[in-house]
Amino acid sequence: MNRKFITASILFILSYAPACLFGGPTEKKRIVFIINPISHELKGIDVKNVIETNLDSNQFDYTIVYTQYANHASQLAKQAMHSADIIAAVGGDGTVNEVGRALIHSQAILAIIPVGSGNGLARHLGIPVGLTKGIKALNYGHPIVIDTAKINEKPFLGVAGIGFDAHIAHKFALFGNRGFFSYFQVASKEFPLYTPQSYLITIDGKQITRKAFILSFANSSQYGNNFTIAPQAHISDGYLDLVIIDDIPLYAIPKILSRFGQGTLNRSQHVESYPFKELIIQHPHMQAHIDGEPIICENKIKVTIDPQSLRVLVPKNRKNF
Repeated sequence: MNRKFITASILFILSYAPACLFGGPTEKKRIVFIINPISHELKGIDVKNVIETNLDSNQFDYTIVYTQYANHASQLAKQAMHSADIIAAVGGDGTVNEVGRALIHSQAILAIIPVGSGNGLARHLGIPVGLTKGIKALNYGHPIVIDTAKINEKPFLGVAGIGFDAHIAHKFALFGNRGFFSYFQVASKEFPLYTPQSYLITIDGKQITRKAFILSFANSSQYGNNFTIAPQAHISDGYLDLVIIDDIPLYAIPKILSRFGQGTLNRSQHVESYPFKELIIQHPHMQAHIDGEPIICENKIKVTIDPQSLRVLVPKNRKNF
């Protein structure tokens, strides 16, 4: 019999043979969507319908749960990670941080659907902002492993710090209204009232003293809204970046703000940056923030890196959404 005919026949049979003869279809991944229902960007939106319309049902099965109170997202993530492959945080940086810290050193993969006011970690990772785009990005995602960090043993994913940004985080938490313009309103009011402090800082064993307007501990590069505090930060290099902004003179404010937006803050004469693995700061009663969420640290802050500790789903490319 003609060899070409035999080859063609075999290929034809293989192309139409039942999938079960060859190991069956690829098993679907299981996703649990943890949704912050009070997120500003979700008001009036049928989230379930958006997921149903845009998520690839050939790849994924899913369930939806909703947060009801502070830190509930962490509890839901811990419950879900034993039965799901992917835990999707649908909310702002606070929700992402709550879900992500619960998944550190687990096999579950964090997915980020950024619908908050800043979305700093998502922007750093190239994840598209918005519910529909975020859901579509899941269809083209692949997992990477990133570093996380701790401040006084409390985990965080993106940027923490003390100084003016922490002061604003505390004021903003009491303000009521969310969003960029509310944040700008609070910051504008508080700026002329804020007094920079002097800090004793130990960076990987070396001591320095600095009077600082802001001290940021950056795993990723930005606060959110492309407001870049640490342009040189790399989320998988085993280091955090300490960014020190000194007591800025008024005439320098416009240029500093411009550099934040351009991602060139590290070029300013008013800014110092140090990579580190362990940082200790001593100062009485420090206001701090973790990814924008306010905390209080009494007398001493210790910041450490936790290398290669969290699996995160990121898009392979952005052409499909």
